Parts: sequence; C-alpha cells; structure tokens
Amino acid sequence: MLVVDTPPQPPVQCASFDYAWHGTSSPFTFSIITGDSPDGTPVESFSEISGPAFRWDSDVAAGTTIFIKIEDATGASATTGSLAVQNSSDDSCLKH
Repeated sequence: MLVVDTPPQPPVQCASFDYAWHGTSSPFTFSIITGDSPDGTPVESFSEISGPAFRWDSDVAAGTTIFIKIEDATGASATTGSLAVQNSSDDSCLKH
C-alpha cells in the first residue's frame, strides 16, 4: 500500500525539499503538479527512485500551489494535499 502525507513544512522557492512516503514497490516516480487540481498534468517527474524518499530542488515560484504525486512500480499512486510554495530571496532557479 502506498501512503503519502502532507509534509509539515511546505517547499520554499529555490531550496531543497526532502519528502518521504510509505510504500514497498519500488521503483517510485515523484511528480510535481501545479494548479488547483491534483489531477493535473505533472510539470516535473523524476522516475526510477529506489527508496521511499526524494530530495527535490524546488524550482517553482513562490505562491504557486503544488501537489506531490508518488507512483510505485505496481501503478498505485497517491497525492498530497495542496501545498503553497513559500517565498525566498533566492530566485536563481526560476526561468525568467
């Protein structure tokens, strides 16, 4: 069974964000979905993750609503609740 939790701290613009989940069927895919719905198309996906944790270098602008979707090797998926990316004085990761 794949279980995701809404993290206690939201991601910060241009900062590393560590996220862990509970699942047993690796490899996993970690996806970022922006917008108002967790059913949207991912703007970023990282596949072949061997363990139930991933460090994402947040490259989404502050104020953007995101969802984190995890999918396991069996095709099971789970999505967090909405997260608002927090502000940072660092904008070097953003596409201008």
